[in-house]
Amino acid sequence: ECLKAHNEFRVRHCVPPLRLNKKLCRHAEEWAKIIASRGTPVHRNNSPYGENIFCAWSSGGGGVSVSGRDPVENWYAEVANHGFHREPSTLKTGHFTQVVWLDSRDLGVGQARNRSGQVFVVANYDPPGNFIGSFAENVPPVGGFRRIREIGEIESEKTSPTVHFAESIDLREFADAILHHHNELRRKHSAQELMVSPEVTLVAQEWAEILANQDRFAHRPNSSYGENIYCLWTSESNARAKPRDVCRSWYEEGKGYTYGVEPRGILRAGHFTQLIWRSSRYLGVGMARTQKGKVIVVCNYHPRGNIGGQFIGNVLRPKA
Repeated sequence: ECLKAHNEFRVRHCVPPLRLNKKLCRHAEEWAKIIASRGTPVHRNNSPYGENIFCAWSSGGGGVSVSGRDPVENWYAEVANHGFHREPSTLKTGHFTQVVWLDSRDLGVGQARNRSGQVFVVANYDPPGNFIGSFAENVPPVGGFRRIREIGEIESEKTSPTVHFAESIDLREFADAILHHHNELRRKHSAQELMVSPEVTLVAQEWAEILANQDRFAHRPNSSYGENIYCLWTSESNARAKPRDVCRSWYEEGKGYTYGVEPRGILRAGHFTQLIWRSSRYLGVGMARTQKGKVIVVCNYHPRGNIGGQFIGNVLRPKA
């Protein structure tokens, strides 16, 4: 019933239906039981999934009945306060945006009741939604986007002739150095070290080559991974990107970053926050050169960072 309600609302916004996922359901039920025992509807820290929470109780002290549709209607009602086609300044409509988030595909639902008669419902989503900087392209208005990006856009881009680096450049050595500098900086912020993932590396290399072939510099739309991109353009035809310079350019965005609060409006330090995002575990590195000599570097992260509402627990102050 909860899945059906989600998909009815998603149809209104012309986004694909969700599928019920047993693993996600177990994850959601586990948290529902925990918060029911506490009597407080709070989000799970550092969850790799999107999450909506609903709580109902009766003032008369008796048990309250909650249908699968009730929480979804409650979350969707936030649509009245949402501004489409732009990034939100606050997450006051975060339940609604997660319900209709274009890139989410799987749903898990859990419910628990405590001795006081309170009913807690938890819904988890994979991939998660509410990524800062991705709202405009993932939360369409009723009726969907007026201009729908062609599904085959990325596929057609893949067929372009690939622009590779000269053989003298060792991409593996470059990736190892990028990993080293990432972890060196992450340790300063009490974040666990990343590991290189071959799967994520393929994704990063693919996008680096697409950007190089098209001489563009942009993030991959609707990616399920976190992403940092870098471009080096000098008069030297054989210029090489230095791994330390790449990571430092992203890390320098953190100057003046305000820790301990959720960012509002435009995220101006997104490369920095993704680099040190505590719950990210895997890294992929890609690099390619344009015909004009520009060097494009793409790093992808899994689980992705920059999730609205999770900055406080994932972007930690540097050690003294």
